[in-house]
Amino acid sequence: MSNTGKEATEEMWVAEVEPERRTVVKANSRGADYTSSFTLAPSGDGTDLSMTFTADPGESTFLAKLLMKVFGGLGAKATAKMMTQDLRDIAAAAEAP
Repeated sequence: MSNTGKEATEEMWVAEVEPERRTVVKANSRGADYTSSFTLAPSGDGTDLSMTFTADPGESTFLAKLLMKVFGGLGAKATAKMMTQDLRDIAAAAEAP
């Protein structure tokens, strides 16, 4: 994963599966819990894929809360950019011959 020019590797696991409908992937890093949900829905002759992402910072210090208020918007933009690329990569793989 790279969102600011720095490389990072996170361990993720599949937490829930509803075959052909939904998959939930979770991760934990530096005390925060992350959840990504992928949902499939029929759409005309194809399938729509939607993705949601949540982050629970867990117990935070005053400084961590302050930094989140100051820099949270930048983190949200970087996350949205990575999610968009993830969805493009999934679409390309699904549409490949």
